[in-house]
Amino acid sequence: MKKSIISFLIALLSMGYFTELKAQAEEVDVDIMIEDCKSCEDDNKGKDKVQLRLDYGMGLAKELVLNAPVMIGAPEPEINDKLLKVSKFDFLLQYNVNDYFYFASGLSFRNTGSEAMLREDGKDSELLQTVNEQLAVPLNLGFRFKLNNNFSFNAELVPFVAYTLSSKSMEKDLNMKRTIMYDNLDRAFDSDERQLFDAGVGAAIGCDWRAITFRLGADFGLLNQAKPQEANKDYSIKGQQYYFSIGFLL
Repeated sequence: MKKSIISFLIALLSMGYFTELKAQAEEVDVDIMIEDCKSCEDDNKGKDKVQLRLDYGMGLAKELVLNAPVMIGAPEPEINDKLLKVSKFDFLLQYNVNDYFYFASGLSFRNTGSEAMLREDGKDSELLQTVNEQLAVPLNLGFRFKLNNNFSFNAELVPFVAYTLSSKSMEKDLNMKRTIMYDNLDRAFDSDERQLFDAGVGAAIGCDWRAITFRLGADFGLLNQAKPQEANKDYSIKGQQYYFSIGFLL
């Protein structure tokens, strides 16, 4: 009888010991899983710190022209300014500082320019159009307001510098049915009327949904794009663009 009681007590003690070991092992497994989850979160955060951002935008452009030269003795024409359809493509690297702030920079290929209609005696007489192709380097300084993990509102301040790759102008005489094309950067024919470099500032508002970005913004050139003229030193051209873009964060 005593042996049975002693064996029963030993069995109980053994069961308690193994139960405690099992509980300790489960606690260790839970701790390891928690550490693994934390490391996974840290890895994901690290991956999301820097993202590739591709934006394609379409919009309208115009140029603010002041004190344009006119032919001596010729009547000043009536000018009906229009907006030129333009596009742009941005290839940017975006760095997310935290949940609220980010900045992005890279290369932007874009069109700028202007369109205007000259009128004589109340009728359209001549269409003027200038199209510039530029390579720009923007710096998007962004503020983000997150509603949840999938959706956020954004506001951006975008200073930029740009180099003009080409600048073409067209004069279409509606009365004589004649079109003249010329290169604004062609120094061989002394028709280089444009500066090569520009700088300015832009602003945009928009939202991000998952990895898709939407922006509505405007860019304003601050440098005079007209070559200085001795006879008319106040002549100036400054570009403006208004656009809507959609993009992807990779």
